[in-house]
Amino acid sequence: MSFVDDAAWKLLFDEDRLTARRDTAEKKYRDLTGEQIKLMRRRAKNEPFFLASAILGNDLLSVNFHGHYLSWLRWTWGERYRMTLLPRDHYKTTTNTVTDSIQMALPVEDLQLPHPYNLGPNIKLLLTHETHEHASRFLYKIAAAFRENPLMLVMYPELIPSPRVQRMNKTELELPRDVHHSEPTFDTLGVAAAEQGRHYNWLKIDDPIGKEARDSSVVMAKTLLWFDNILSLLTRPKYDGFDLTGTRWAFFDAYSNAVKMYGVNRDKSILRAYDKRDVELFQDGLLCIYARGAIENGQPVFPEEFSLDDLNRIRRRPEVWAAQYANNPREGSLTKFDPSWLKFYNVGNKDRLVIFEGTGSRTVRTRDLDRVIMIDPSVGERDTSDETGFVVTGTDKKMNVYVLEAFRRRMKPPELIDEMFRLYTKWGPRLISIESVAFSAMLKYWFEQKCRGLGVFPSIYDYKPGSGRSKVARIEGLTNYGAAGQIYIMEGMHQLRDEWDWFPLGEADHILDALAQGPEIWSAGREPGMDYKEEMKKIEERIFGERDELTGYSVI
Repeated sequence: MSFVDDAAWKLLFDEDRLTARRDTAEKKYRDLTGEQIKLMRRRAKNEPFFLASAILGNDLLSVNFHGHYLSWLRWTWGERYRMTLLPRDHYKTTTNTVTDSIQMALPVEDLQLPHPYNLGPNIKLLLTHETHEHASRFLYKIAAAFRENPLMLVMYPELIPSPRVQRMNKTELELPRDVHHSEPTFDTLGVAAAEQGRHYNWLKIDDPIGKEARDSSVVMAKTLLWFDNILSLLTRPKYDGFDLTGTRWAFFDAYSNAVKMYGVNRDKSILRAYDKRDVELFQDGLLCIYARGAIENGQPVFPEEFSLDDLNRIRRRPEVWAAQYANNPREGSLTKFDPSWLKFYNVGNKDRLVIFEGTGSRTVRTRDLDRVIMIDPSVGERDTSDETGFVVTGTDKKMNVYVLEAFRRRMKPPELIDEMFRLYTKWGPRLISIESVAFSAMLKYWFEQKCRGLGVFPSIYDYKPGSGRSKVARIEGLTNYGAAGQIYIMEGMHQLRDEWDWFPLGEADHILDALAQGPEIWSAGREPGMDYKEEMKKIEERIFGERDELTGYSVI
């Protein structure tokens, strides 16, 4: 949407200009009868595509693409939480934030409509965007519909706002109505801004996430915190709701947050942009989703404006394509690990792991594996501190890596120490690997104290990440093991699988960061079936056999 300067707003509010436009509109449509206008008003209130194209004049809308989307909007009237993910420049703001907002505010006529469409001009609606300036542009489009659109002037003369009577400025628009509210009909707000004392029947949250939020964890966290609290902006949360509209910038953005918070109403959702693996993990809930990318089945969804050649040129820039056109961060080939690289095992009897390969299976004993514990520590005292990643692996003779436990959890230093000893007692590892700086600074005192109290002395490896390699580079070191099919996990390790599938775009990478210590400390396990005591006996015999019987020193 183009920039709207003060001069444009001044013209919009000019009463002489309005009078001239009304005269022109009445002359142009003087042949319309009262019955025809009544019928058009009913259709405009009840049929989104008719309002968007025939009345508001959006003649570039596609009957197939936008007709389908606007039919979905109509189908979901009465649902409290809706989310729209459409590609950039595919008129998502025009159809949802502008058209649907106007439709909510039109008179009800004699139709039986669900909330909030039954409120008419008495509605209290909030328009939001990443920036307040953009939200103000949405308001300009809506105000222009009521004060400049010829058909709207003829069909709804009772809704024409006047700056002498109603609130009309760059941030508020009040339509003539029969109730008094402290809130205008249409209000505006920038995302993460505080709005004290005002409450609304509906929220239009348009593009709350942008490049700044994607590239800054601080900005993203602030935006997500604001979104988590949006129900406080509603007059009656039991009935009121929101539309969340935009394009996906990252795996951990407001749109993924909405899915986690509200769950998904699968029966009323169109999920074509999502990867099937992600859809399988959705929890059932209340959020109705319409998610589509710019290309489906090899063809553009909006061919009237975007040819396949145009879209293929955009695809050469993976970040732009994935975030603004595909609505699927996986689409841009930005993730580093192939999910198919991970292999799976099940737990069998006693200490055996069962691995199914092809038409057969094999088993390994955990006692034959070289077991290590790896920890990516976060030792903050706050509830908002990072989580700590824990991984226990066992490596067999062929250097296949079996992930025995993998999880992340937020905990304080004493809790972390307790968890270290729980894992040590359970798995009897050769060593515990933990980042040297964090261990020395925060954990060493508690750990040594606990060791003395329990009379055990685990071997600690001071893992040093090194200043020359970034975290992403360290984790990418797992590529060789993954691509070779050497990493085996259990089906239920969802946290690990999420981090693996989405790296480096994911919400967290603490488990992977712990696992990335592995290439530095992994060693081959024993031959399957070899008796440990017998093996140690042979080693002792070899050592003593190399010593002089008289002096006890090595003869080599």
